[in-house]
Amino acid sequence: MKRIFPLAFPFLLAGCPSIGDRIPVDYPATANLRGGKVCITVQPQGDEKLAGISIYRLDEAQSRTFKFFDPLRDVAPNQCVPDEGYVFTPGQQYHFSVKLVSQKKEQAGEFPSAREFVAEFVVQQEGNQLRLEALRTPR
Repeated sequence: MKRIFPLAFPFLLAGCPSIGDRIPVDYPATANLRGGKVCITVQPQGDEKLAGISIYRLDEAQSRTFKFFDPLRDVAPNQCVPDEGYVFTPGQQYHFSVKLVSQKKEQAGEFPSAREFVAEFVVQQEGNQLRLEALRTPR
């Protein structure tokens, strides 16, 4: 017992994930087509504003595109989140994430003061028409 305790003590101090840990949650964004273009919508709450977006093809995650907005942009529930001219290629699968920030929560020190919305989808071409299909609901 005297030999085991000194070996186990550092692991006891390190801790393990628990219920009290603050793990951010991804919220589902809605992906559809509007006017033949990809449209991602989110559901802002209170004073939340658009802080940034991230877009990438699922087979090229290392080529992720980030765009942060300064100043923060207003966003409405049924308004398309700007994609900043990103070109979606038919036949490819995409990940689109949107970060909303509440400045009131941030100033008050509340956690979380930001929420991330995620949509994963595939863009397909059928004749002259584009079709968008959701891949799965993000965790």
